Amino acid sequence: MIAIRKHSKRHRAAASAPRGHGALPYALDAEPPSPNEDYLRLLGEVTVLRQKNARVGMAIILGDIDPTVCAEVKRMIGKLADYISYASWGPLVVVAFQRCLFEQLRPMWQELLVGASGLCAGVAFPDARTTTHELTLAARLALMRAIALHCDLVAFDEDESAAEVASYRLACEMKRDLDRGGQGFEAHFQPQVRLASGSPIGAEALARWHRGDGEIQPGRFIPVAEEAGLIGQIGEIMLGRSVQAVARLRSKGIRIPRMAVNVSPAQMHWNDFLRTAVDMIREEGLQPADIELEITESIVARSSKEFLRWMGDLADVGFAIAIDDFGTGASTLTRIRDIPASKIKLDREFVAPLPEDVQGRTVCRSALRLTHALGMTSLAEGVETRAQARFLKSSGCLQGQGFFWGRPMPLGLFEEWWRNRVGARGGEASEPDRCLPLAMQM
Repeated sequence: MIAIRKHSKRHRAAASAPRGHGALPYALDAEPPSPNEDYLRLLGEVTVLRQKNARVGMAIILGDIDPTVCAEVKRMIGKLADYISYASWGPLVVVAFQRCLFEQLRPMWQELLVGASGLCAGVAFPDARTTTHELTLAARLALMRAIALHCDLVAFDEDESAAEVASYRLACEMKRDLDRGGQGFEAHFQPQVRLASGSPIGAEALARWHRGDGEIQPGRFIPVAEEAGLIGQIGEIMLGRSVQAVARLRSKGIRIPRMAVNVSPAQMHWNDFLRTAVDMIREEGLQPADIELEITESIVARSSKEFLRWMGDLADVGFAIAIDDFGTGASTLTRIRDIPASKIKLDREFVAPLPEDVQGRTVCRSALRLTHALGMTSLAEGVETRAQARFLKSSGCLQGQGFFWGRPMPLGLFEEWWRNRVGARGGEASEPDRCLPLAMQM
């Protein structure tokens, strides 16, 4: 992504903010409106340029500007009439030009944009498969990214244009689904066990999203939902599904001790999450202690004072707190200490090289000693083999989760798994472990 930034310190700071840590900089309504004659003419001219095998780009410039600036835009375009197509489009000005001219035109863009208060541009370059409609949409998204980052101009290359359009459309689909109550979202449950006995102690609820053409993997839709500001709605739906699952299991005689659910900072401000969560839980006859809220270590590493207060409020009403993906977020011990957590979940990267890798064994044991020294329960994620489970058990890890015991599964299959697991051991499920501080263990 090319970004030409404004010159003020405030704009430079905003432009340097990383992507992926907040809502997308555009509302989910950026599809081009019904085309007018100028827009249709522009699309026709762009098509001609593409048919001539030219590398075409689209720039969309804010047209909500004073007449002097509009005149300057037209003057600039007029000087390059052989290379540039121009059209008015509602409140916007749309420009098409050959890719090879972008660098040549950049000084002119900068001179125009810097001199015009509040004016910025978005540019998108297509690949051979890009339709004119997608190109226009990508450029509008680039414009909105420029506005959000306080840049004069943002330009997406071919791959970025395609990725931005795909992410935007995925976000639109998710929003439509959520507006209908989130019917496509489902909770799958992955078992958690006590390593000492293999007895089940709970499960983690993991989001799955189904649309008409099949299931979308979490690694694809979760980042888009976070950027689009939809993760709060998804989180509330998942919490509701998880609470209902615990209530249903207990009504069938399955006394599952605790269900883990992921939460994000975006949920702090979503629909009064604390009150909504407590009401949801109590309506099903449960208590907050029946639910474990997981936050990733990367969130802990950049957590604000407001977030820490929010986590404290959740712990005060009885929710258990766990730090997920430990070892990937570069958090400090001070940050971890400030979170009222009772469990640390070792990331699968700790587990993957075990038990063969010597350095991996050392790192894993060190992480476990740190966890127990902080008085927290340890759980290893991503356990896939018996050898890994044995090593973790011998190293003092208390709990495990991974394909070795079970993949994430729909509630019906999870219920069957639980009955078989508990029945095979001739007893009830284990209560969650409680780890004493190291000083109290000695």
